[in-house]
Amino acid sequence: MTDHRYPWLYEAAQKNLNRILEHANAPRFNHECGDCLDDEDYRACIQFEHQLRSTPVGWRKGETPAWLNNFADQSKASVPIYRQKAALTRDFSEFPTTNRQEMASAPWSFVPDDQSLDKLMVYFTSGSTGKHMDVLSHPVVSNKFLVLMRHVLRKQGIELDAGPDQMAMALVCAQSSTYTYASVSRYLKGSAFVKLNLNPKEWRQPQDMGAFLNDVQPQIISGDPISLAELARLDLKLLPRALISTAMTLSPALCQQLSERFLCPVIDVYSMNESRLMAVADDKGLRWVAPDCFVEIFAEHDEPVQHGEWGEITITSNRNPLSPLIRYRTGDFGRLSFADSVVRIIDFQGRPPVVFRVGQRVINNIEIAVGLRAFPLLEYGLHQQQDGGFVLKVRAEASAIKDASTCLQSMGISPLKIEPLLDLPNKKLIQFSTDLKQKNVALSYDPLAPP
Repeated sequence: MTDHRYPWLYEAAQKNLNRILEHANAPRFNHECGDCLDDEDYRACIQFEHQLRSTPVGWRKGETPAWLNNFADQSKASVPIYRQKAALTRDFSEFPTTNRQEMASAPWSFVPDDQSLDKLMVYFTSGSTGKHMDVLSHPVVSNKFLVLMRHVLRKQGIELDAGPDQMAMALVCAQSSTYTYASVSRYLKGSAFVKLNLNPKEWRQPQDMGAFLNDVQPQIISGDPISLAELARLDLKLLPRALISTAMTLSPALCQQLSERFLCPVIDVYSMNESRLMAVADDKGLRWVAPDCFVEIFAEHDEPVQHGEWGEITITSNRNPLSPLIRYRTGDFGRLSFADSVVRIIDFQGRPPVVFRVGQRVINNIEIAVGLRAFPLLEYGLHQQQDGGFVLKVRAEASAIKDASTCLQSMGISPLKIEPLLDLPNKKLIQFSTDLKQKNVALSYDPLAPP
């Protein structure tokens, strides 16, 4: 196989790929995917690896990275959306924000005039809202995710072995349907990668799922809290070096359960399709680990908040050659914390604030999210109906659902109807929503401050 998916493929890597595709217990793979990594992009990945080893990540309060102003100038000159919106700006500090709606409606406007489309890749994403959006991307973006993830693992004392006899990573899903495939990585010297669906319908025989995973023994297993919890439920003899949780909020209770089940660290990451991995959770918040991404917090209007105030997470990143981002509103919320040059996002909330009404009181959704952190809920969505009642759609064990219901009712969330989620998910669940007219809440509002 020497097509565009694998410009580099050599015999040993081809054998590793065939080993997975032809495995007696392999699932019904329904897609083909390669890393598309040519010589130029491979060198860019190795350069990024050297940068991570030699350059400190982060900046001090009030400072900006050295690359920022030059990147802003280049983007204003060559990227249609910045040429239009930032025509009168003198430097980065005067740039207006951009947002997901602008990218969804005109993704081409983020593409630099001088950027070749020969390596164009299109990713579908639904974000936290469930709405369709196409992200124009480049092979170097997904491959730099591997570089950065390997660096994060090394920082925690976990080495990812590379070579054409290795299974580096398995991305597991638990969905009614999704793309599944096997691939090999040039950056990881021919190591294999698989995307799997834990839905039994995707496997030829009931015993194949366990037999396949027990045999290939992926070093790293990645997924969202739903799929990782489903993996933990299965009778498998897996010995991963780490689990990586992404895409949804991972509760501390579930994190502990997963770590105890698989006897390895669970790494919760902050990532999105537009730029991929940016931060990793620790005991103080989300620690920024991406040297090619800068983060700010913005209020509802185009003004950065004061230091320590809460607002919308807004990023600037030069990682994606086909969608460079300048002050791009993520739709996620939090506040910045600085410890010397270590940057963290604290009080993170992965969607816009929602205010619920209970009689004459209002309850911010973050108060509810904080209250539910103690319970191993895989997925939940709380909705307030027009009549004032609440519906909690939740995926969890019965005991956890009961505890969560008791917690919500103690906060005044009543009357409360519980709808357990039993089927495999086929779309993202919106975590907080309401039919009632929203009370105006400034994005710099501090939801965790005492009244």
